[in-house]
Amino acid sequence: MIKEFKPHGGKRVNSLAVHPTDPLLLTASSLDNSIKLWDWAQGWTCTRVFDNHNGVNHLEFGPRDTNTFASTLDRDVKVCLICLFIS
Repeated sequence: MIKEFKPHGGKRVNSLAVHPTDPLLLTASSLDNSIKLWDWAQGWTCTRVFDNHNGVNHLEFGPRDTNTFASTLDRDVKVCLICLFIS
């Protein structure tokens, strides 16, 4: 089944990243300056919102520590800790 939803209230999604091992998706929208973490095992619940991420061009989960992700905007990179507690 294909799931369709509007992760940022219908605003454009600039980037997304699928977690390599957990049922998680990161989405970013420069129109609301946020990154959202979605858990599809919990019915596509937004479990966390990361604010103040202006104009994200790309998202990527950490290759060695998947409890982190990086977001980029032009020449700037932000690295964030997610603190996953998946049961």
